[in-house]
Amino acid sequence: ELANALLLTSGGMTVRLHRLQKAGLIDRNPNPHDGRGVLVRLTPTGMDLVEYALPILLATQTKSLASLEPIEREQLAGLMRTMLEGLGDTPPFQSPITLKRDNI
Repeated sequence: ELANALLLTSGGMTVRLHRLQKAGLIDRNPNPHDGRGVLVRLTPTGMDLVEYALPILLATQTKSLASLEPIEREQLAGLMRTMLEGLGDTPPFQSPITLKRDNI
C-alpha cells in the first residue's frame, strides 16, 4: 500500500523502509494475514520527528499558497483531486456539510 501510494516499486519501497528502520524511525513486522508484506509502524523516535517536522511542513505549504485567492485555492484543490483520482486514488471522506451543499 505504501509503495502504491508513493508510486514506488516494491524494491524501492523496501530500500526506503530499510533506511528508516536502520535510523530507528520505524518498526517492521511480518503481516500475519499476507506473507508477502510487512506491517510498518513509527517508533517513538519516528513519532517525535513527525511531530517536529509536520508543523514546519504545514507552515511552508500555507506560505506557498498565500498568494492565491480563496477561490483559486479551491480550484487548485479540485484539480489536484481530479488528478489523484485519475491516478487511482479514492475520493476522500466528505463531511455531511459538503454532501448537503453538493446535493442542493
